[in-house]
Amino acid sequence: CSSFEASMFIFVFNWTPCLMEADQPVPPFGHIFTGFMIFCLLGTRVYAYLSKSFAVEEIGLVVMLVSAACHLTVFLVQNVQVRFVAFLAFEACVGLYCPMMGTLKGDIVPEDMRSTIYNLYRLPLNGIVLMPLLLNFSISTTFAVTTSILAVAVASAFFLKSMPKSGRDHELEELSKGSAIL
Repeated sequence: CSSFEASMFIFVFNWTPCLMEADQPVPPFGHIFTGFMIFCLLGTRVYAYLSKSFAVEEIGLVVMLVSAACHLTVFLVQNVQVRFVAFLAFEACVGLYCPMMGTLKGDIVPEDMRSTIYNLYRLPLNGIVLMPLLLNFSISTTFAVTTSILAVAVASAFFLKSMPKSGRDHELEELSKGSAIL
């Protein structure tokens, strides 16, 4: 959660300069944002379709891989049109992420511990988002950072996918017992 959402928030602050070109008029940001929202909506619809055929963990792994590829594209390619297509694909991944993560959280996080666990992942999220903003990274460096943290999300999604559900349930029981002591 922290890795993906941090990259998403950093993207929000940095997509406009990525689509601007020297000696060119300012792009129609309102239309571009509308396109992003359409692709986000499309992503939620694609999730509804995919969730009937694939495990949530498999969908999550693909979403993280595609998101990392989109951010890597911005790091590697200077062409504004290619970046725009990568941003549209990333927005579709955001649309897939929201219902996918809601389903995973509902399955994994015990109800009596949700507020604590959700707040714990917000700490690294906020730290990661503030870093490129406070340090005033270049666009290239910023997207290198987001690609790196999305690589962490890919590794986490792969680990979650490879973890048997029965083992996951056992670990959650142990975690619940430990938190009850605290």
